[in-house]
Amino acid sequence: MKAQTGHSGSVGGLVNAPRALARRLFAVAVPLLLACGDATPDALDRDTAGSLTAVHVVPGDTFAVFPSPGGSLFLETVRGMALAEDGRSVYVLDAHTVHHLDLDGNLLGSMGGEGEGPGELKSPSGIQPAIGGGAWVYDPGNGRAMRYGEGAEVVEQVSGIEQPSGPFVPFGDGIVLSVVPRPTGSVSGRDVVITPGEPSKERLLSYYFGTGDMLEISSPPGVPDALVEGGLMGRIVGWSMAAISPNEIAVVISGRDLSTWRLVLDDGGERIDTIAELPVPSDVRRIVRETSEMGGPDVMAMTIRGARMVGGRLWVVAGGLGYGPDKPLTFSIPLDGGTTSLRLDREPVDPDREVVDAIVLPDRLILATQIEVTFLTIAPA
Repeated sequence: MKAQTGHSGSVGGLVNAPRALARRLFAVAVPLLLACGDATPDALDRDTAGSLTAVHVVPGDTFAVFPSPGGSLFLETVRGMALAEDGRSVYVLDAHTVHHLDLDGNLLGSMGGEGEGPGELKSPSGIQPAIGGGAWVYDPGNGRAMRYGEGAEVVEQVSGIEQPSGPFVPFGDGIVLSVVPRPTGSVSGRDVVITPGEPSKERLLSYYFGTGDMLEISSPPGVPDALVEGGLMGRIVGWSMAAISPNEIAVVISGRDLSTWRLVLDDGGERIDTIAELPVPSDVRRIVRETSEMGGPDVMAMTIRGARMVGGRLWVVAGGLGYGPDKPLTFSIPLDGGTTSLRLDREPVDPDREVVDAIVLPDRLILATQIEVTFLTIAPA
């Protein structure tokens, strides 16, 4: 990998993945991976973000595709992926099924199925790795979240969740959901009218556990406006969340701007103890702004689609930023004072296909479209 500061460089050689394979990549959203008391939220000197060093990851050869071409198994609409806690396998959330794969693309098991019965899924919206193994899936259609174990059985369940789909992370004995309201749309003659939600700084998150148990998580004083400000985007639609540690949550907010935040919860999940802003690469922030402005004031631009932690790095999934030089498909946010941002650009991926999710590991890259998952090597430096 080759490091550059201030502008985009490259790592390794050019992409040599077959074009037929790259054409199946889905570009709406992409997540990736490699390798305290009450207080007023910390302010970030945004000028420091301009000094972040960009290290570019370049795809190599394709070595596996799931499902296997010509087989009887097929994918309908992939919603996302979750890398297992031990980093040795990946869970793929399809329309109503979760497929468990090893890192060579082999199927280890499938779970779920369409329905309302035990372990079944009606309209799942997201998937997250579970502490202790397996994966959590949030299914607002059935009003519950389920943790599937490695043996395809349901080992934990939180039911009685009366909230529309939104970003979530595992926490304690259940899940934490964003309750920042999403914008709503209505038709007036020939116009579509977008009405922002009415968020409250006093309540950003809720903790769901057990059967119908819910705890409203209180906020600290001085919540930054960026977490609740009005506008067409930035509400639940523009929120992405990832668990940094058992009681730390990363929140990525996109819309007309881009910002990332680190929220520290108390052990019981009753309150947010601290909120601190994390650095965002200045060129990525500029691209997000430019992309949003191109749509005009009445268009909701989905510029960021997901986030996850891998190997101590927070990876952000970019979607809808366009195809061209220096347009990121996914990039990492430094934690704890780091100065390096890893990046996989959109340009090496065929523009005719959209990537819904991506995982970056030290020796391989996993890309998901709506209908398949592709495993590639990483090109040597």
